[in-house]
Amino acid sequence: MITKKIAQMPLLPGVYIFKGSDGEPIYIGKAKSLKKRVASYFNPKNQSWKTTLLLSEAVSCEHIVTKSENEALIIEAELIKKHQPKFNTLLKDGQPFVYLMISPFGKNILRQACMLKVYTKISDLKC
Repeated sequence: MITKKIAQMPLLPGVYIFKGSDGEPIYIGKAKSLKKRVASYFNPKNQSWKTTLLLSEAVSCEHIVTKSENEALIIEAELIKKHQPKFNTLLKDGQPFVYLMISPFGKNILRQACMLKVYTKISDLKC
């Protein structure tokens, strides 16, 4: 059932939600391309034990299209905090979830310097 939905997913950024038999989210993730990211879960070469377990419990997958990856990041974090899915390990501890760095240097320099990152705890920040 999930693999049929993948064909209908857009190649757009967004959030995907794997749901269990009770209809509750069991995993929430974000993607630059929803179709490619969700399809990657079904590639046997890339499956870890965690992915295999996730797919064995997932009965459906829904998605939310966003305008950008940044919007997907924020929605993903909000949904994880709200639903506390069992397969999401980060963002469930009640800590603030997104810290933004405003810089005059531009997006490419930040990417190259690995400075654009999500931190779940202030103690993880290293200056």
